[in-house]
Amino acid sequence: MTDPREALIVELDRVRHGAGEVAADTPVLRSPSCGDEVRMAVTLTGGTGGTVDGTIAGVTIADVTWHGRGCTVSMASASALAALAPGRSPAELAALAVAFGDLVRDRDVDPAFDPLDPGDALRYDERLGDAVAFAGIGRLPLRAGCATLAWEALSEALSEALDAALE
Repeated sequence: MTDPREALIVELDRVRHGAGEVAADTPVLRSPSCGDEVRMAVTLTGGTGGTVDGTIAGVTIADVTWHGRGCTVSMASASALAALAPGRSPAELAALAVAFGDLVRDRDVDPAFDPLDPGDALRYDERLGDAVAFAGIGRLPLRAGCATLAWEALSEALSEALDAALE
């Protein structure tokens, strides 16, 4: 395997940051096109008790745990996201999700792009960390759905956790 992006994706799938047991009643997000599925659970920390724009001020993501089955791309993306999310605010994670979606759909990625080369990786939002390995994977439309599945699941889990914290 000579493509550094592929190598990093395979490594993320192998390591599976954040993979673990998730409550059975946690909603499952499934890809209608390939059947991949993922459950995400998020633990929040902090918060002042007040709200700003409908969210709890000062809250951050303490931990992300996921369970899934599917292709290397979807599981590696969940792994990258679980490593990336802790310590971030919900608003920052939402901004990163937009940046990740743009990265996945970038059709102008140089085939020689090396996510492990700091010079190359800086072309993208540096806060994405190892998720830069998914740059341009959306040129294969089914793969774009695989890459973004965990991000969509975490968005739903985060929304539920914030709603529960506001109650």
